[in-house]
Amino acid sequence: MNSTVKYFFALILVHLMLKSFAQESKEGSIWYFDYNKGVDFKFTPPKFLPDFRYFVSSHPSTICDSSGNLLFYTSGDSAWNRNHKPMPNGFGFNTSNTPIYSTSVIVPHPGDAQLYYIFNTNQERSQAQQLGLHYSVVDMSADDGMGAVIFKKLNFMPIVSPLMSVTVHADDKSYWVITHGWADNKFYAVHVTESGVDEPIVSAIGNHYGNQDNLYVPMQMKVSPDGTKIGVVVHGSSADLYDFNANNGSVSNFRRLEVLSTGGIEFSPNSELLYVSAYFPKGRIIGGISQLDVSSGLLEEINASQISVGNSWQGEQTGELQLAPNGKIYGGNILVGGQGDPNPNVVSDPNIKGLGCNFADNGLLLPRGNIQRFPLSVQSIFRESPSVPRAKGCKGIPIQIRVTSLGYADSLQWDFGDGFQNSFPYASGKIVNHVYAQTGEYTVKVKKYIGNLSREIISKVSIIERPLVNLGEDTILCRSDELLLDAGNSGANFKWSTGETTQQIQVSDENQYNVVVDNGVCQTSDVISVVVYDYPIVELGLDKVICDNDSITLTVPFDEHFKYQWTSGSTLPEISIRESGLYELSVSRGRCVAKDEVNVQFGQIIFSLSGTEIEVQFGEELNLEAIGTNIEEWAWNFGDGLSEETTLPSVKHDYLKSGDYKGQVIVSNQYGCSASSFFHVVVPEHLFISNVLTANNDNINDFFEIEYNGHKQTMLLIFDRWGKMIFSSQSLQNKWSAEGSDAGIYFYQLKMGQLSHKGWIQVIK
Repeated sequence: MNSTVKYFFALILVHLMLKSFAQESKEGSIWYFDYNKGVDFKFTPPKFLPDFRYFVSSHPSTICDSSGNLLFYTSGDSAWNRNHKPMPNGFGFNTSNTPIYSTSVIVPHPGDAQLYYIFNTNQERSQAQQLGLHYSVVDMSADDGMGAVIFKKLNFMPIVSPLMSVTVHADDKSYWVITHGWADNKFYAVHVTESGVDEPIVSAIGNHYGNQDNLYVPMQMKVSPDGTKIGVVVHGSSADLYDFNANNGSVSNFRRLEVLSTGGIEFSPNSELLYVSAYFPKGRIIGGISQLDVSSGLLEEINASQISVGNSWQGEQTGELQLAPNGKIYGGNILVGGQGDPNPNVVSDPNIKGLGCNFADNGLLLPRGNIQRFPLSVQSIFRESPSVPRAKGCKGIPIQIRVTSLGYADSLQWDFGDGFQNSFPYASGKIVNHVYAQTGEYTVKVKKYIGNLSREIISKVSIIERPLVNLGEDTILCRSDELLLDAGNSGANFKWSTGETTQQIQVSDENQYNVVVDNGVCQTSDVISVVVYDYPIVELGLDKVICDNDSITLTVPFDEHFKYQWTSGSTLPEISIRESGLYELSVSRGRCVAKDEVNVQFGQIIFSLSGTEIEVQFGEELNLEAIGTNIEEWAWNFGDGLSEETTLPSVKHDYLKSGDYKGQVIVSNQYGCSASSFFHVVVPEHLFISNVLTANNDNINDFFEIEYNGHKQTMLLIFDRWGKMIFSSQSLQNKWSAEGSDAGIYFYQLKMGQLSHKGWIQVIK
């Protein structure tokens, strides 16, 4: 520290010790931009302020009192009071030839509410012209309360880049002014205390920012509102993320993010989301804003979370970003092509992850747009109060509880309100998981420790019953069948692996089906595997009548995957049966069951014939009888060309001719079964010739009759006693009645083939 600085602190040390520190949330309520533009954020929408002094395009800074009333502002080379008049001794802070690339910020004095620092950096091509980091001091009690610069341009560090950001110390009283070296990788954290400005804490880490080629390239550095992270961008390059220790001023954990920046970076008020003005798509003139979730601190997860939340108009490019007192982030729109006077973009809800952050192009309407740079303030005045957002969870499921905007801590102690407590290092204690065994509302306390100091934050956690989901056991379906899957929990949100979002779905395909049930607090899932089988093919054929066997085998093709069940009790694919009846077979594979039945009737006929070897004399009648069971019809074939069908078991028949006859009887029943038996009949040859003819019409011996049942050809000749032939016939049926002949003796000759019979006939009249 040089002698001028030491002298300054020696003069005011006693004065500082009498003052008390108080940080006010409305200190940044008024912004003054470059080129005569101003905004008052105490109004909704923000009110345009035209009555202030002209600025060049540098990083200005403004400061208000606790009510948001303007105290003074600076352009980086001058200081102006609330009446827009120059402060005494308020010019010549910056001798830069190019103030457009200078940065200034107003920092309250930690020990005196009337004193403020104006920190400045400048950037020049010539190192001899660079003032580096320097500061001036404003006393608001001077000039009748309008303020005056009491010390000016106190050189502190040579050769720094225009990167600068300010946050409160972990003690919530003093400040860190953070800047970066030029063309090197050194961060400088300057501790502003009640006693003055300490020597910087140097951290050599990360990228080199600034060189001869990108001397005037837009760059921006921001410390997160909770003071735990630092983000740096250089136009046309990637964004870089670091961790910052607000207790000792060290910078660590360098991560290069996969986003191509157009020169702006800012954190959300809860410090969990990072916004970068970026090219979309890469390499095109159109720019926009990209959001990354940095809450985990893990590079892979941060890069994976990147999303474009909005694009600028064609010909515009989003430049620097700045968090405002209304909790919104504004992005300077730079016209790089076409015509127009673009207004700043706005992210209205920067704590919301994703597109819900509500990006709007040209969202801050000003009479004169084309904003390139915003005024800098102490970043921690935009910080949300440390809190544990009220959480809801389900019984038995780990609930994530987080503390936001916590800032630096050595360690954290959690009291979950259910009798369990746990202590965590700061790095792992901001997001914790806990399982509540019972439903109800619990008071959660988290206490952060910094050395011997502690601060407790209290919140509530509500625990409800989790959704109970039971899709049932893994199931077998049959082809073309459907299964109704019901996730229960009416009124919840459902997401099936099929894409459906209803409580119930019908399924018929073989697959694994998963459902996630969300009751708005927690999720429960279940999965069921569905296997689809084809129905077995069972064909026992038509009903069967068994006529010629006393048993039959019923069978179907065998498959090792199938189960077989007959009504007879058998579990084999085939059975042998001997009794008539209805037989049913059930073939199953899981729930897929096919059945068939067949009616089997045993209709075999067993019967007996009264005789099979029979001799029948001429004129004798044949008597046959066929007796058995279940016989309904008898068909007789006598072997002489005659047959007879009857429904009686016995039959009579006359054989007219001698001979050897083979007959057959066929019996049948109601099932169509039949049986037969042969019989053998012998009819001996018979010849009888009568010798008396009375011819008196008494039907006794009225004709000359010859009984012959043979098969020889016959010729009958009759002669009178004188030898005269009086009758002849080749048919024995043509009988001689002696008509016209006298009584007496007559002679006959019967020729039978080669044989001849002769005799006499007595005619009596």
